[in-house]
Parts: sequence; C-alpha cells; structure tokens
Amino acid sequence: MQTFYSLETNVLNLVALLKAHNIRKVVASPGVTDVNFIVSMQNDPYFELYSCIDERSAAFMACGLAAESGEPVVITCTEATASRNYFPALTEAYHRKLPILAVTGLHDYRFIGNLEPQVIDRSVSPNDTFKLKVHLPFIKDEKDAKYSAFLINKALLELRHRGGGPVHINLPSLLEMTFTQKDLPQIRIINRYTLYDKLPNIEGKKVAVFCGVHSKWSNALVLAAESFCATHNAAIWGCAACGYNGKYKILSTIVGLSRFKLEMNDDIDTLIHIGQESGDYNVKKLFPSLKEVWRVDIDGELRDLFGELTKVFEMDEKNFFEHYSASNKISNDGYLQKCLDCIKIAESTKIDYPFSNIYAASKIAPQLPENSVLHLGLSNTLRAWMLFSTPKSVYTYANLGTRGIDGCVSTMIGASQVYKDKIYFGVFGDLTFLYDLNVIGNRHVGNNVRIVLINNDGGCLFRSWGHRVLGEEFLNKYIAASGHLCGKSKTVACHLSEDMGFEYLSANDKESFELSYKRFITSELTDKPMFFELFLNPEDELKAFSLSNEVVMLEWKKSVKNLLGKQGTAAVKKMFGK
Repeated sequence: MQTFYSLETNVLNLVALLKAHNIRKVVASPGVTDVNFIVSMQNDPYFELYSCIDERSAAFMACGLAAESGEPVVITCTEATASRNYFPALTEAYHRKLPILAVTGLHDYRFIGNLEPQVIDRSVSPNDTFKLKVHLPFIKDEKDAKYSAFLINKALLELRHRGGGPVHINLPSLLEMTFTQKDLPQIRIINRYTLYDKLPNIEGKKVAVFCGVHSKWSNALVLAAESFCATHNAAIWGCAACGYNGKYKILSTIVGLSRFKLEMNDDIDTLIHIGQESGDYNVKKLFPSLKEVWRVDIDGELRDLFGELTKVFEMDEKNFFEHYSASNKISNDGYLQKCLDCIKIAESTKIDYPFSNIYAASKIAPQLPENSVLHLGLSNTLRAWMLFSTPKSVYTYANLGTRGIDGCVSTMIGASQVYKDKIYFGVFGDLTFLYDLNVIGNRHVGNNVRIVLINNDGGCLFRSWGHRVLGEEFLNKYIAASGHLCGKSKTVACHLSEDMGFEYLSANDKESFELSYKRFITSELTDKPMFFELFLNPEDELKAFSLSNEVVMLEWKKSVKNLLGKQGTAAVKKMFGK
C-alpha cells in the first residue's frame, strides 16, 4: 500500500526526522491545526498511534508509555486551551526526565495578540515544563526549510540529552489538507555522541580542523590535535585569536579578504569545528566542497556555523583528538605543506599599501616582541591586523564573543594586570577608543601597556571595501560618526595620554611612522606605558583594502600556477573561472 504524506515542508521534515531518530509512539488528540501532521503519520505504518480526546489525559498516557517502554513519545494537539491542558503531565515529565515531545499546531504567528479565534501565545511556558522550545518557521524558501530541519534535529536530540526530558515544537500549518506526497525528503540528520557511545568512523574522509576563538590551549590538547593532524593529513585553520600557534596552524584571514576558494581545499569534505566565534569574516568560503561538519565541544550544543552540521561530540576536544589519532601511523603532512606554500606566496606578495591601518599592521605585527600579547579592536582594525602573521609566541585576543566595541580597551588593561613582565599591545580605532576612554586613567595601568590609536575620523568599516553603504552622502555624520575626538585633532589624544602618564608617539605618513614604530615595539619594558597615534585618511584605508583583494588575487593566480606546475593551470581555471 502506497504511503501518502502532507505537502507541507515542516510536516515532511518532522515526520522524516522522527523516523531517523527512531521515535514512533504517538498520542494524538483531535483538532484542526495538527491534521497534516497526524494524517501523515497515520498513513505511515512505521508509527504506533494512540488516540485520546482529553489532552490532559493524553499527556499523562504518554508519561506512562515513555516510562514503561523507555522510548520517547510524541503528543500532538491543536492550539487554544487544548495545548494548555498538557502542562500538568509535562511538569511531571520534566521532574522525572521523561522524553515527551509536545507538537502543537497553530495557524499563524502573526495572529497572536490580534483577537483571532483560538489563537494563544505559546512563546513562553512554566520553567519546569520543557527543556527546550522551538518555533518552526513558515517555509518560504530553501533556507527556511534547512533551518526548520535544524530546529527539529535540535529538539529531538534534546529529548535524550543529559538525562532527557520534555520538549515543545510549535508547528505552524497552512491547513492545505493535501496528501499526495509519496516520499519523505532526504534531510540532514544531526546526531550527538559522548565518550560512552560508539563513535563514527572517520576513515576515508578528507579532513581539516577549523578553530574559532578559543581559551588557551593546554600542552596536552596541542599534542592531541597535532597527532590527529599527522594521522589524517589535516591542518588547523583559524584566525589570529584562535589560541593555537603550533606547527599545523593556517591563518585563514591571510586569504580571507581575497574572496576566493582555495584549490587546496577543493577535496576537504569533513570539517572538525572547535572553538567559538571567529575573527575570519569569510570562513564559509574557504571550504567549497564541504559535505559535513563535526562539532566538538564539551557543552554538546548544536552550532551550525557552516550550515552542514551532522555530528556533535559532547566531550573534551583532547579526548576527541586522542580517539581519532593513531600512534603507530606514519605522519602525513602533505596537505599542511601545500597550505603553507600557498600562505607563503600570499605573505610574500609585495603590495605598496598607502599609509593605513593595513600598512601599520604589515609593519608591526610580524615584529612584535616574543611572548608579548596583542589585543585587537573590532571591525576595520580586526580585518586589517588579521591579514598578517605575528611571531608564534605572541598570543592574540579580540572581543569576538559579540563583536561589540564597548570594552576592548578595558579588556586589554585588565589582561595586562596578570603578567606585569609581559608587554600588552592594543590596537583600537578612534570610535572604539572613545567608547572606552576612561580606562586609560585607571590607576592600575602599568608600564607594560602599549596602545595604538587608529585615528581615521570615524568608523572606517562603513567606508571600506565592499560595504553596502559605501559612498552614501549621509555616511560620515551619523553612520561612520566622524568628528568626535575633535576630528583628527593633533593635540587631544596627545595631551590626554601624556596627562595620564603615557609616553606619546604619533605618525601621519610613512616617513614619520618609520621614525617612531621601532621605539614603540621595543622588547624592553619602558618607564611609562606607551601611546602611538596614527592619523589616517579614509580614502587611503579604502585603497589599502582594495589592494589587499585585487593585487593579492592577481599575484596568487600567477604563483599558484608556478607552484603546481602543469596541473596548476587547470586548478587555477577551476578556482577563478578563467
């Protein structure tokens, strides 16, 4: 007998993923907004359906089914007070950690609060009724469909997560009542693993590691990750603030602004994702052939940065890397070497940058003193300084958790209190500095603090390469917010910093920069903290970012052809389309 399902994408996604996650028991109550869901399961012999008119009783029936069978149980009803009647049993399920999935139908989120019959607000629930609530979107395009599947995966995994418990899915319906779909869609399934589970096989996959912002790596984690890379011919991609500076590090931001896909990553199909947010704005473009992402984090949460998450490993990264490493396997660093060769080309490309944030970064970053610490402001500064490698012993930070500019200077001052014999460098734009100005008068500021003020009179992110508001006449006054700190006053920051006990340096062109920057990066602790103000023009900033894209692109094409020999021509054509 042919099985027929609803045409509604949310319903198809939910039914398909219930089957994929081995959830078959359902207690259904009569109603309208969940008809498409109920009929689709009724037409599929996989599901074991029970009927109960009273939703309060239906939910308690599900508690009994779940407790006795050890399996998750779905309860489904329409909206209005029907769904309210689930609360007593769901409170019981919450305290007993019973895996009950409440799927409640609704007409339209936009009807909430607008006097539509039977429409109630289910956006919040008592704290001890659900572990998790998800609200499925109305499906308008493929992105919505993909997000719907992600939310359903997240909800179904939570039923058994950390002891288990009840979960709520709000299921909007167009009420089309058409059941002609013969097959369920092929949907990405996300699974979660702990150290106690049988872990999936990684053999045969082309693997790379991507690391976002990360706490300091222990020696044990470094050894485990590098053993993993040697075993699987992998490398560790990340921005300057990823915390790892070892043998297998590939600084993704060196090529990030060039906006092209690396030929060396064309065959990477599996990405191991660790760490949190990244300072690389273009990371999603680095792996063009990606088929799946394995997320490794002790929190076990689903973080789908790349849109291809298939597995979540709720475990310490060290344990993950050790499990997938082979101590007796011959090390293979071919992929690493290929990456490093290409990075070497990118770094050796000679570009005559105008005096700009990028120019300052190109000079200072590679020459920072050994074992010093670098704190970067956000936006324009972050983009500029992460294009250049620092010495491996230099540790880089940025407030990338939310990318807010409001506390960057204070964060650096706070960090500088920990090791008074280390030099702490901070690079901040004028708006970032102004936002956090008061901290330079803090009495704890020591002689190990050195600040670069990028004074380009406003937020140059909005005037930089590729920004959507570039060139708008209204830009400077309120968007880029120019004119603060008395514009590019030559005296305001000078007097302020000197009055606060800093040694003040400045530069307004390459010549004056050359005269001052060596003093600024001296490896010796000076008597006073130091303040280095750079007066830059927005036009030069824009030109520098344009050069970092256009010139690097042209030189890269030529160099990769030479590097790869006869096969290089075909590879470059594949990369650039000409």
